[in-house]
Amino acid sequence: MHLFDHSFLNQELCLMSQPLLIGVIIRYFASDSKVSLSDARNAALGICLTLVLYSVVRHQYFLFTNRALLRVRTALSVLLFEKILKIKRTATETSVGQILNVMSNDINCFDDVCWIFSFLVIAPIELIIVYLILWTYIGYSCLMGLLIVFCILLFQIGTIRFLAKYRLATVKLTDSRVKLMSEIINAIKVIKMYAWESSFAAKISNIRSQEIKQLKKSMYIKVPTFTIAETATKILVFVTIVSVLFFGFELNSEITFVTVALFNVIRIPVTFHLPLGIGYITELFVACKRIRKILLIEEKTNYTNEYLTLKSGEVNLNNFCCRWSKVCEKMSLSDVSLHIQPGELVIVIGPVGSGKTCLLLSLLNEVEKVSGKCEVSGKVAYASQEAWCFSGSIKENIVFGRDFDQRKYSDTVDVCCLSKDLKKFAFGDETLI
Repeated sequence: MHLFDHSFLNQELCLMSQPLLIGVIIRYFASDSKVSLSDARNAALGICLTLVLYSVVRHQYFLFTNRALLRVRTALSVLLFEKILKIKRTATETSVGQILNVMSNDINCFDDVCWIFSFLVIAPIELIIVYLILWTYIGYSCLMGLLIVFCILLFQIGTIRFLAKYRLATVKLTDSRVKLMSEIINAIKVIKMYAWESSFAAKISNIRSQEIKQLKKSMYIKVPTFTIAETATKILVFVTIVSVLFFGFELNSEITFVTVALFNVIRIPVTFHLPLGIGYITELFVACKRIRKILLIEEKTNYTNEYLTLKSGEVNLNNFCCRWSKVCEKMSLSDVSLHIQPGELVIVIGPVGSGKTCLLLSLLNEVEKVSGKCEVSGKVAYASQEAWCFSGSIKENIVFGRDFDQRKYSDTVDVCCLSKDLKKFAFGDETLI
């Protein structure tokens, strides 16, 4: 709620008042001036104060904006993380590459929109106020400059449709590239063993070249937009002064300097922030569609606790049938019945493709249940076939976010035979991974 608060309004009021104060000072030096010396001094003092106040409230506004950005980013990240943990590993609606791209790139679109939102709202208001002031100075001749402003806005807004098109094409290619890179990293041992590096490098280069081509197209459109934004003030001043002379209005140093100062006030908000903000909003719509697609993915159902009449540590499967996903017609497991007593050790063996992994994943609710019962009572400990660790110390990886218990920690290290290994490190279990 702080994006459009009093600090931003004070900032804009400081900017709008400076051209009027400049006009008072210039009017004081005119031969027929009615402005007193005290008024001129007050105007000069006002310019100094507004510059200082502008700097103060501008940084206050950026503080509020950055605070809001942090809240939005945190809320979205938490929402997506919670959703990702509930998605079945067999889900086909998305990929790891797409999720990574959404988390790293699409969330940034909210940063851009939050930062520029207030400028997007205030730009039309500034434009109206500036031209009302100009009307009091040069009459209806200011309308020619307003016409130029509308032409510039129409041109810049017209480019947004193409930017959205290229943005959508770019993110699709980025998803493909990140997905392929993830697959290459996961299968790097096989790729190295068969010397397939060149083939996969060519695939990555091909996708990347297409991605760069789309980015170049976007830049070809953005360059004239930024060029017009930089030269807009000069064009507006030229057209306005020519209009004043053409329609026969009075033109003096006060009118000239005030006109230039007023156009400098609206140059960035109207010719730069406004079209840029509309472009950011267009990109935000694309990002929201991609985020919405992930949030609407079907979550896994906790079918292991549907009936739950067992005592702790007991597992029971009765005529259980499942498949990897809804799109699979063939059953992965059919009419499987299994009963495991608390404390009983069970080892699942069998040939490749016999359903060992599917059976274990069914106990974790990670496959699509078709019929039968699957009951798991108590807590489940999952040890991945491939070891992994997160960025942090060895100790943090062992504790894994839980409250530290020295006795339990020492017992765990001893049971896992890590004591000798940890002593070999210079910093022991505080060694960073």
